[in-house]
Amino acid sequence: MAPDPIRVAVEDEVPAIIERLRRSSAEEVHLLLPGHSRFGQSRFNFQLLRQYSTRLGKRVSIASDDPVVQRLAEESGFGFVPLPSNGVGPEPAPRGRAVPRAPARATPLAAGAPVSARTAQAARAGARMGGAPVAGVQAAGAARAQAAGAAGAVPPAGSRLGGAGGAVSRPMPQIQIGAPRRLPGRIAVPFQPSRYVLYGGAALVLVAGILAVAFYVPSARVTLVAQAQPLSTQVDVAAQPGKPPIHVRPVSLNKQASLKDVPSTGTKVTPGQYATGQFTYVNTCAFDLNIPNGQRLHAVTGMAFAQIGDLQVGHDRAATATVKATQTGQAGNVGAGQITAIDNNQFPCLTGTNQAPAAGGTEDQKQTAIQSSDLQTAKAQLEQQVRQQVLDELGRGLQRGEKLVGQPVFSNEDFKTTHAVDETFPNFTATLTLTAEGDYYSVDDVDQAFAEKLRAKVPASQQLTTNKVAANYTVTATPGGHLDFNGSANGFVAPRIDLNRLRGQMAGKSAPQAHEMLTRLPVRRSDIEQAPLPLPLMPLTSSRIYVEYVFDQSAAPRSA
Repeated sequence: MAPDPIRVAVEDEVPAIIERLRRSSAEEVHLLLPGHSRFGQSRFNFQLLRQYSTRLGKRVSIASDDPVVQRLAEESGFGFVPLPSNGVGPEPAPRGRAVPRAPARATPLAAGAPVSARTAQAARAGARMGGAPVAGVQAAGAARAQAAGAAGAVPPAGSRLGGAGGAVSRPMPQIQIGAPRRLPGRIAVPFQPSRYVLYGGAALVLVAGILAVAFYVPSARVTLVAQAQPLSTQVDVAAQPGKPPIHVRPVSLNKQASLKDVPSTGTKVTPGQYATGQFTYVNTCAFDLNIPNGQRLHAVTGMAFAQIGDLQVGHDRAATATVKATQTGQAGNVGAGQITAIDNNQFPCLTGTNQAPAAGGTEDQKQTAIQSSDLQTAKAQLEQQVRQQVLDELGRGLQRGEKLVGQPVFSNEDFKTTHAVDETFPNFTATLTLTAEGDYYSVDDVDQAFAEKLRAKVPASQQLTTNKVAANYTVTATPGGHLDFNGSANGFVAPRIDLNRLRGQMAGKSAPQAHEMLTRLPVRRSDIEQAPLPLPLMPLTSSRIYVEYVFDQSAAPRSA
């Protein structure tokens, strides 16, 4: 297949040349480069071209009359063919610029010198492109050919000697391309915008940046110090969820806590029991005897007993009465026959004894029992524990810009114990369940509401300074998120100045003009601070000018 000549324009870049090389159907391609072409001025371009030509399986040769292109092509390993002279070739050089041409140097080849096949092929390719056949090789090749001809030797197979008419010239080096390999994908040729369009776009971006910096970077802070007076008023504002002017967010919590094995500190005394028995009277007198209730009897142990109820004992008869020990305790438990003495017995014929033991007497018993103070102490501990849990959880639920009412609203208190007061148990378990409501409110809303109340008290010829209105208040909460804010709003008033208009008038003014404008205002002092550095002009937009109208600390207070 005949070589495919590709004419390269002066402004063509590497991607465009590679795309044309890829579209060529010939395996051998001749690139016709004009003088001072953009492609031919960089060694890197030739290296890229060689890499892609190897991948595409193309044998590329360079044709140019530019010595720089010839040198770079030779250094990069490209073959060189003569520039055609039949009108088909590179574009003419720009007007006013001379394109140097490499002088042709031909050396006669010794008669009968053999010509290599590769040199002959290059000559035929040059003839097909409209030029004369390759007459010979360049000076170095000619010298080698002459030396070889003089010796009568045949040039080696790899030499580039050859020509016609017995002449020998130095050819530019050509490379042998290996087996072609397919590229992994289609080579995309990006759009190459004109450098003038790029320069114009960069200039527009630069101008836009300069304008943006001029408008949005410089800023100025103007401070107006006025002879202001304090102003205060009493404020009472009610708030509830879902209604202005203050946003309220109630939260309900249900908490439970228990105390186990709470020790009982009370003491319960169980009184002792009296011993009881039967005493049998024996009357040997000749008359009947009446023995009254409470008759005292004594046992041999010294324990006294009292007769229960009146008793009549007939003569020569016996009668039994119930007796009870006069003291509690086990001392009253005496055996049979041990109660024998009858106190104040005036009748020797009256005797008696207990035929059965007296029993049932017990001592006083002391037991640990639950008292009322134990329950109250346990309840107080549980309340403290539950309230702390509620406060901790409400504190974790605090959102940005909110404040929590100091004391939550507690309700539905349920206190239970496993045992009641006076029950004889060494310990008990107590459980407390509480329902609590925490109320959050917006601090900014409160400040704004108090500021509005104070602003309504400002006279028409005055205005509040830009200092923040101090809101001093207490807040009380009732169930359902109903809050009451009661306190005072405190601020400062000064002669009225239209600050927005002042900012607009100062925009773009010089620093002396701005200072002169401020001196005409009813203020004690004015200051201008510019950032990031002092400039001869004020910011061009009023949004970058910040005005503060502050009060004089030495002003005397005045109440509304």
